[in-house]
Amino acid sequence: MLQSMQTVTRLFDHKIDRTDLCYCIFRRHGWKWGGDWNNSKDYQHFYKEYDSPLKMAVNKLKRALLR
Repeated sequence: MLQSMQTVTRLFDHKIDRTDLCYCIFRRHGWKWGGDWNNSKDYQHFYKEYDSPLKMAVNKLKRALLR
């Protein structure tokens, strides 16, 4: 079964991979990619994780104190 899934993955038309311009642009801007998932890879999926407002405020304060 694993071999057949790998074959399907290789033959998938319009699959985004790490050499694709779309991948490079999204990753450069901090997006995560569904092709990196361990299970049920989704090669067309990009998403951005956001920190909570509290975590963002703490990080901002840390950066200000390190200046």
